[in-house]
Amino acid sequence: MANNRRSRRRGANKKDVRLPLLIALAFVLALFVIIMPKTPVVKAVSVSASGNLSTHAGLVISEVMTDNVSAYPDETGKFGDWVEIMNTLDTPINLRGVGLSDRSDRIVFLFPDVNLIAGGTVTVFCDDTNRDNPNNVFHAKFKLSSLGETVYLFDESGVAIDTVKIPTLNNDECYARSEAGEWEKTYDYSPGYPNTVEGHDAYLAAFVVEPGALRLNEVVPSPKSGLRDADGDFSDWVELYNAGTKDIKLGNYALSDDETKPAKWPFPKDA
Repeated sequence: MANNRRSRRRGANKKDVRLPLLIALAFVLALFVIIMPKTPVVKAVSVSASGNLSTHAGLVISEVMTDNVSAYPDETGKFGDWVEIMNTLDTPINLRGVGLSDRSDRIVFLFPDVNLIAGGTVTVFCDDTNRDNPNNVFHAKFKLSSLGETVYLFDESGVAIDTVKIPTLNNDECYARSEAGEWEKTYDYSPGYPNTVEGHDAYLAAFVVEPGALRLNEVVPSPKSGLRDADGDFSDWVELYNAGTKDIKLGNYALSDDETKPAKWPFPKDA
């Protein structure tokens, strides 16, 4: 009888131990689900630059801004941190599977199936969102610290093909790779243009037009006849007129009916 009591007591003790363990395990699993990133990530294999061994050799990080206050707006008119990537080859490179991250152990942003022309650049806004649009404007789900940061560029195998350690940067100051391959802090930011003073001037010139050159020329709300849209329907429309003497790149502009949301409908970047 005594042996049976001891056996039952040991069984009860085991149950008493299991219950807190199961509760603790359930809590850990719930916490794991809550803190897991909502965007899929890919594990990085190596942060050692692979050079010519990579199928994406030729891609480099060419310019970074970690405190974009008024230098470079995205397609919605907002200003986020950004990283520019350049194809240094004389042939196009498909970016599918190429990744970008601020961490050495995982790839946070992956490019879709898009070609980068020879000598061309592409910019990724690092504003803690993951989205892209038909105009190839990309957003990554991480931000950059203006107090210093390291950015990694990975190939489709998870191997780093380029890295840059960014120093502390001020408002609208960028860290740019010169034509000689040297990195420098400068206020001559030039996304989409050569990293030179001339490239900076050309970038700014794309946003500047003669006073009164670009204007609304005609507005038609609720039309019942006349011009039809691509679907054959009568839609509200506005007409823009270039009264200046130079071509105007509409890709830097947007239309809106709300002054608090100035970029409700941005023009395509190639317009």
